[in-house]
Amino acid sequence: MNRLIALLVTATTSTALAYPGSVPATARLSVLTSASGPLVATLPARTNLEIVSCTATSCTPTWCKVTAQGKTGWVERPLVRAKYGRCTELSKIGLFDIKKTEASYTPGLDRDNDGIGCNRVE
Repeated sequence: MNRLIALLVTATTSTALAYPGSVPATARLSVLTSASGPLVATLPARTNLEIVSCTATSCTPTWCKVTAQGKTGWVERPLVRAKYGRCTELSKIGLFDIKKTEASYTPGLDRDNDGIGCNRVE
């Protein structure tokens, strides 16, 4: 019984932290954070997904853990587009310091017009 409760709490928590998004172009859903890693699936353009978490921009390359088409894996972060949001919400899943070249970038997230949205304040 305790294992069932723990499982339900984990599932609820994971879903609550996921953020709606999509991939504007065809993207690889990989098992690992590696372009040469094993492939889970190829996501067609405009595939809806749930963004679970993203790696910081200091990591190269950057990745987002997502769930799409019932499968979970990693997509290169520049290819992931958050559907909408405020920086306070996006930073909870690791989407901060969003470069102008990333699909999630919008001018509304770039308050200081430096080409980086949701600047991380340390």
